[in-house]
Amino acid sequence: MMRKFFNTQLINAGMPWEIREPMMGHKLKDRVREAYFLADPEELKKVYLII
Repeated sequence: MMRKFFNTQLINAGMPWEIREPMMGHKLKDRVREAYFLADPEELKKVYLII
């Protein structure tokens, strides 16, 4: 239930899924996107703190 709430809050705040998915511990399912996007934990933290 907490994961669903957390994801809902991120969606409502307008966070893009490319950032939301790694924050929830998911891997990107699109191989092309996964190849060109590497989530940096420090950048994710900055984005999270802004929202």
